[in-house]
Amino acid sequence: MDQNKSGAISDDEMIREACQIIEKANEKKLLLRLLGAMGIIMCCSTVSEDYLETYKKLGRLGSGASMFTDVDFAAYAKQKKDIEKFLKNDLGFKPDMAINAFFGNKRLIYYNTAKNYSVDIFLDKLEFCHDIPFVDSKGCGRLELFDYYIPPEDLLLEKLQIHDITYKDIADVAMLFLTHKIGDSTSRCSLNGRYVANVLCDDWGFWYDAINNLHTVEKYINKFVEDKKFTKEQAAVALSNLSSLISLIDATPKTNRWNKRAKDGTKKLWYRPVAELEKR
Repeated sequence: MDQNKSGAISDDEMIREACQIIEKANEKKLLLRLLGAMGIIMCCSTVSEDYLETYKKLGRLGSGASMFTDVDFAAYAKQKKDIEKFLKNDLGFKPDMAINAFFGNKRLIYYNTAKNYSVDIFLDKLEFCHDIPFVDSKGCGRLELFDYYIPPEDLLLEKLQIHDITYKDIADVAMLFLTHKIGDSTSRCSLNGRYVANVLCDDWGFWYDAINNLHTVEKYINKFVEDKKFTKEQAAVALSNLSSLISLIDATPKTNRWNKRAKDGTKKLWYRPVAELEKR
């Protein structure tokens, strides 16, 4: 087992563990797909493993201490009972009885006590400052689109929904823009900007945080060049893709729901405080 000096599993080993869980789940016809930084690392590295070196320059990999203490998965609530049996009986993981009972059909937490990490499973949607659904407006599931992670546009939305965005989230978003062109469809190296724009055009609060976060990322990408974390060429690619997405979001007609909420602006709370969610 690959471990660092503190005894924690290394980043590489955690990623291998996550992939093995997904593959074993597939054998049971269960869909588990990676969220968060681990999902973004896998998403970007499938375009080219060369990008892992850039990720390291940003301080998101290979910094000595293990980056991951848990694995975040997306799943469908309709498979909840089978997923619980799989984690408990097939993998020998221990459930967090209190959390699992408290969140009902929204979230599950299980522990691998032998290797000292947990898996956090979000069912049907990610609920934090804003919601990221795993089923689109037409009722089509999004977890089937890629083998190991949620689609790149959902990985992006997951980061843009954060009200108080941090450096690590900014770095993750920058990597998505470096590795994925903005288009009208999703693929290994293309991010469906139309999908992102359609999600934001119906939710003013989400749109407001997302646009602010995109402009923050824009400033950081320029700083990455100064700090020699991005080359000028890399920055040009990332900024071009970021600009294309903002233009697409701006050009997308907003819904009546968006316009109605926009009248109140920031006079009313426009996001869900994460601390409140954790208390639920």
